[in-house]
Amino acid sequence: MIILGIDPGKKGAGVFLNEQGEYLSHFLMPMNKKELDYNELFHCIGTFYTNEIIVYLESLTMPFPGSKGSKGTYLIQGQTWGIIRGLLYGREVKTKVIHPKTWTSQIHKNQPKGVDSKDKSYRVFTQELCLDPQKVFGEKSKCKIEGLIDAYLIALYGLKMEGR
Repeated sequence: MIILGIDPGKKGAGVFLNEQGEYLSHFLMPMNKKELDYNELFHCIGTFYTNEIIVYLESLTMPFPGSKGSKGTYLIQGQTWGIIRGLLYGREVKTKVIHPKTWTSQIHKNQPKGVDSKDKSYRVFTQELCLDPQKVFGEKSKCKIEGLIDAYLIALYGLKMEGR
């Protein structure tokens, strides 16, 4: 069994783990300027395509008045999320959509309150799992690492939900 955790969005990523929780591979959301590169995403997801793949896709939440980001940003995120879902269903990939609060409440449960969610994810990855994001992913950009860490933790949450 392979679990693919996907953090959608322009700065999102996907991380593949095997059923023992070992890291296999990752991809950054393939963007062509401000648009998702659908063909490349199809290729990225197909890299580990088997009948035994299960995808945990983070759902998008609706923005609230006064939230950060523009309407254009939310439109791109929604479009990206919809395309990812369409690609997965088109390939008949078993997909489970999870709300961000669902997986973070489990994965961040040992983290202090009042800390930003991205910081909590970074702490879980580096302190609880004792992993170095630059060594695991080979990326140095903090922006790219944040999406990869969330995708990894989404996949880890998926493994727990599958009883592994």
